[in-house]
Amino acid sequence: MQKIISNHDENYYTYLYQLIYSIAHINHHYQWLITDFEAYPQMKIYQNLLMQNEYLILSTEQFLEMLKRDNFQWIWGIFSAIPSQYSEEEILNYPLPNIKENKKTTIQHPLAEIEIGAIDSSSLYIISDDTYIEIFKKLYPCAQ
Repeated sequence: MQKIISNHDENYYTYLYQLIYSIAHINHHYQWLITDFEAYPQMKIYQNLLMQNEYLILSTEQFLEMLKRDNFQWIWGIFSAIPSQYSEEEILNYPLPNIKENKKTTIQHPLAEIEIGAIDSSSLYIISDDTYIEIFKKLYPCAQ
């Protein structure tokens, strides 16, 4: 596992469609635990979803559909890719990942294989194995 961060490739960050889409082409058998988020979607359905929940658990298909329909900017958030064989109950047996822990170089949720962090619209990081790190580097060539 390694961590890289991009904060020089874009003027602003965290429109996630292209990154999640690229990850899904390699493995779409993830559930996405989305925690400690702030975002402002345009569509009322997503505004309500985000305002009414402390966390979200979405399949890759659900996450991509949301991002495709309303590719809004995530100001803050932790996005943990967890293999789909785990139940919501199993996922919630652990503390929810949070932004305060973003300085770590390990994935916060023990069941997750990938962690993506959106930090104040100014940077985006990923912690994962080499396969997903390479995807991230292709999308954000200045990432370190």
